[in-house]
Amino acid sequence: PAQAPAAAPEPTPAPEPPRVIAVARPPSPRPAAADTLAEEARLLRTAHASLAAGDGAGATTALDEHARRFPRGALSEEREAARVLALCAEGRATEARAAASAFVATSPRSPLAAQVRRACATRAGE
Repeated sequence: PAQAPAAAPEPTPAPEPPRVIAVARPPSPRPAAADTLAEEARLLRTAHASLAAGDGAGATTALDEHARRFPRGALSEEREAARVLALCAEGRATEARAAASAFVATSPRSPLAAQVRRACATRAGE
């Protein structure tokens, strides 16, 4: 009997080209840490300039903006110390003392603690 011819091997399919996967980037990257710190410092400089000019309300406005924009900012300790000074400048000694007590309780080793403790003591009649 005649043998059937052997079937030719099937051709190997060509490999698929590698797939390119696009990675989506966030629409708006967070500001660089240096930019954030610079903005925090700017707000605190504004507050200190207001204090130096005797404008406790202006200082409070800058400190409130800092707290709103940077609630856990790198300079939040400095903000809270400045807030005590602003309250003293506004004649709000009772609130200033409460804020000073809270500051010293949470940051007893802060280099600002001594200044905060003395904050309203330098005002006449306090």
